[in-house]
Amino acid sequence: MAAVRLAPPVPGLWANADLVKVTAYSDLSRLVTKITTNYQVNYSYALKAYDWTIDWNHWFGFGPYPWPAVFTDELNTVSQSVLDSNVLEVRVASPSRTLHEGLVISLEDSGTPTYIDGLQWTFVVEFYQRVPWPWITFSETAPIISGLGSHTVDATVAIPANAGIGSYEAAIVVRDTTHGTTTTVPVMVNVAARGPSLSFGGNPLSTDLYDNNRLFGGYDRGLATATRLAHPLLGDWRYYFFEIPDQGLYGDPVGYKILVQTNWPAAPSDVDTYAFGRTPGDIASQSNATYYGSFTLKQVLKGDELDKPDFKTATAGPQEYAAYDLASGLNVIGLRAFSMRGQETDVRISGRAGWVNAPPSVDVATQNLAGRAPFAFLSNMDLPGLRASAVGPAQTTAFSSVDVHQDVQSWWNFPDFNEWLSRASFNYTFHVEKALILDVHIEGQSDVNDLDLGLFRNTFQNPAGAPCEWDPALKDPLTGIDGYWKGCVVDPEEWKLHDCAQITPSRCWPVGPATGGEDADGDADEEIKWVNPPDGEYMIKVLGFAVPGRTGHFDLQIGVTLDTGKGYEVPEAPKPAEIVNGTGGGVAAFTRVAMNMTWDFPPAQADDKYGGAVLLGLPNAPGVVVVPASVTLDRTPPQITSIQLQASHGRIDRATNRTVSDRSPTIIVSVADPQWGQLNPLSARISVDGMDLTPFATVSIQYITRANKLALWEGTISAPTQVLSDSPPMHTAQASIADAAGNVGNGTFAFSVDTQAPALVVNGPPRQFTTVNSFTISGTTGEGSASVNIRGVWHPVNPDGTFSFPVPLLDGTNALAVTAADWFDADASGNPIPGNAVTITQTVIRDTIAPVFDVFVADPSGVIRDNATVVSGTAHDLVSDTEQGSSADLQLTVNGNVVPIFADGSYYVVVPLAEGPNSIDAVLTDGAGNQATASTSVTRDTTKPVLVLTTKPGATVATPIVTLAGTTEPGAFVTVNGVFVLSTVGTFTTNVTLSPGANTIVVQSRDFAGNLAEERLSVTYTPAGGSLILPIGMGIGGVALGALLAVVLVRRGVRIPGLSRGPAKSSGGDSEGSTSEPGTAAEPDAAADDPREARLRQALADGRITQEVYDQNLRRIRGNT
Repeated sequence: MAAVRLAPPVPGLWANADLVKVTAYSDLSRLVTKITTNYQVNYSYALKAYDWTIDWNHWFGFGPYPWPAVFTDELNTVSQSVLDSNVLEVRVASPSRTLHEGLVISLEDSGTPTYIDGLQWTFVVEFYQRVPWPWITFSETAPIISGLGSHTVDATVAIPANAGIGSYEAAIVVRDTTHGTTTTVPVMVNVAARGPSLSFGGNPLSTDLYDNNRLFGGYDRGLATATRLAHPLLGDWRYYFFEIPDQGLYGDPVGYKILVQTNWPAAPSDVDTYAFGRTPGDIASQSNATYYGSFTLKQVLKGDELDKPDFKTATAGPQEYAAYDLASGLNVIGLRAFSMRGQETDVRISGRAGWVNAPPSVDVATQNLAGRAPFAFLSNMDLPGLRASAVGPAQTTAFSSVDVHQDVQSWWNFPDFNEWLSRASFNYTFHVEKALILDVHIEGQSDVNDLDLGLFRNTFQNPAGAPCEWDPALKDPLTGIDGYWKGCVVDPEEWKLHDCAQITPSRCWPVGPATGGEDADGDADEEIKWVNPPDGEYMIKVLGFAVPGRTGHFDLQIGVTLDTGKGYEVPEAPKPAEIVNGTGGGVAAFTRVAMNMTWDFPPAQADDKYGGAVLLGLPNAPGVVVVPASVTLDRTPPQITSIQLQASHGRIDRATNRTVSDRSPTIIVSVADPQWGQLNPLSARISVDGMDLTPFATVSIQYITRANKLALWEGTISAPTQVLSDSPPMHTAQASIADAAGNVGNGTFAFSVDTQAPALVVNGPPRQFTTVNSFTISGTTGEGSASVNIRGVWHPVNPDGTFSFPVPLLDGTNALAVTAADWFDADASGNPIPGNAVTITQTVIRDTIAPVFDVFVADPSGVIRDNATVVSGTAHDLVSDTEQGSSADLQLTVNGNVVPIFADGSYYVVVPLAEGPNSIDAVLTDGAGNQATASTSVTRDTTKPVLVLTTKPGATVATPIVTLAGTTEPGAFVTVNGVFVLSTVGTFTTNVTLSPGANTIVVQSRDFAGNLAEERLSVTYTPAGGSLILPIGMGIGGVALGALLAVVLVRRGVRIPGLSRGPAKSSGGDSEGSTSEPGTAAEPDAAADDPREARLRQALADGRITQEVYDQNLRRIRGNT
């Protein structure tokens, strides 16, 4: 092996070096050979650094020199690199102090020797020395610390204004001058930029050990069996931090992306571009200006995860463009050295970032088979030009978080991997028709490590002898929609056929009428593209190769690029260069570039949604920005599903929804686009009777999810009408709605305004009496469509508007409310509510109970002299056992004459009397004709009783006592000089004591009517030879005795004629009063039926008799003598 020194030694480097770095590199093209689509890696080298300690016993006049194959004890390994790379590096710290005789560098085979003839390696030795870093200053540099004590020293970092974006490393050295020990404190400073516009790297003279302008290291052979995500720490990384403010156009950056451009000198050195952004969990810290601490970032951009030493960039050269969605907050660009060409120790990098703006998507809904959709591009960066193209049409179906289970078992040892795939537990069948490309892509989530993908075409019949069968009742396992394939299986005849094209050792993609394909590398990101797939059913198999939790999840995307002829194009970017017209000389910052995406479907194209994409990029980097595109061919207008009335101040006829009692109702139009969910709220129109109500309308069309699609499926248009007149004529509402494709759905609705209730007439008086148990209520409404409600039940009327319904009656009052309604609304429970209603109540009283005379008396009664008597009393009427009737419904006749009854049930009438007995007959009749009767008799007597004195004294007598006797009317009350004389059967006799001298004897006979007959006698009492003193005293005594006897007789209960009424005048005009005892009269007893008691009470009340006389007579009347 020959070596050539490329640079002379520099004196003092070894002695003053704090670090020696040795880099060895070799041309990658000599170590990696591409065979078709595979790569042969022809190296396995390791770089080692040894401390050489010479044992002179080994050398006898020759040497010394390192001889590791013989004298292994002379070499001690201090550093090694076994990355199996073409660029290797070892480092040794403080070589002059830590090494003995010298540093030995060894390049060795680390595996099976390959022995590549003439393989050239270049070794570069670099010496580094610590120097003060002016960015850091200390509060003190020589603190004194006592034993076991502590001390604080402030280190302040001041970043120069010209410091480039990137990471800077240094160290703070704390040296114990007493004991000589040293402690190193690492320092890392990230200089960030204020984004989104920034530049990084680009210093060709930088020699920093950790350099923001260079990347070290190279491709590791271990990546041949795993993607870079499986070895995230391999390769050299550089990070560039920047922050995007959450304000202005960055607050809601719709359509904005960060475009990252990275440059390096030459290929096949390959630098991958990554970006990291804020996670949803860190949103809160954005609004907290005092927040300091770690941020959780997520990967938002990644380079191609190649599992082979291939070179791949967007430009196909040593320049990379990549873009990701702009989001405010902390952003980090990461550059990683994937591979190095092996012609230098490092890769010099430079780059910049800025924003570009394009529509988030180009979505078109159209009725036209051909057309164009405009869009524009804008950037804050100067660009070398703009390249654009379009792909499609295609149909893409995506599913997220699909379950997958651990399938592979430890005992599996099948010789054919397709058998492994056929045993996968996840299976999904779908139909493909008229496709140019079928693209199936799965991406595992964080809970899976390795998934494998198989795609098979159903080329054989199932065991039942039939192909896959469509079952409309079977639910799709991923969409949940009715309809799915059954009977589809991957037969051995299918998985044993390997008729796909081998893309990589683990990836085989089918073409044309092949049977199936697979992608089974060591990660969970798999894809199969099938070019020109035949029409038919296809089965996706996902094998859970490494699912740690037994159940994991992945995202699935099925894309079908359709064979529709011309396809999508961007006419402003003609093929083949695809450079947008006018941008070939570059695009200045903030220059808007307008373009169109066109489509041209054949005439037989079915209505459907056809996906695709618009690819925007640079002249040498197509497709950096991918704008999803879709053209929905829709020639079906949306639907006016219903037009309803809503009344704010009235009712609606729920049966027809065509009549309302509100003169200004609200029209509610329900609209739907059941096929595509592309209603256009701005296109809504509504009018009534030709008046446009759209300016006053409320359009409510919201995004809702249906069949896993968030769209404008349905909604309402509502508007209050102008004030409308009662119908006829009918009013007309018209409504329309368009979809995004411009199809218009129309609807017309006729309705009437009715605020008038039916003309209800109920036959018969409003209040009636009856004794039967049913009643026929009848009448007319004037409308044959009306209904009447009787006792809570609605009945339709006859076509001529009349009605007649028997109604059972209860005893007593029956208030029969008859409500007529022309139509009905309904409450929340569905119960009918009359629209326009009128109610008439007909009261029918069923009364089978006769009225009652509570009191019926004539006063005076019995035998009286008056020419009239007063008949009075009270009456009541029960119309049922529990209901009192009204006295106004009673009719009273006395002797055939109508007598009014007062509200309290009392009545009063004067009945004239004829001489002699008078019969008084009363009839009480209620409203139903039930009667009660009452009678009494009063005798009028105006003839004085006959008074005949059969024994009487002469004109002059000599004795003081004389006898009087006589006859009179039986029962008459006889008094002699005011003293009662007992008269039995019309005869009486009594002795009268005379006073000396002239005496007048008055004899009176009073009958029950009060008629008075009187006889007067003048009698002179002349005693024989005696004095007159005694007779006078005896006369006085006789008067007193007469008065006393009168009182006693009254007390004994002898009836005193005339006491039942006021003092009666005699025929001669005289009247005699009666004497009563002093005292307060007691209240009379309760009312009784005997009229005698009534007269007795009246005499007591008038003061004509005393209480004691009243009590004695009352006992006699009642038989209690």
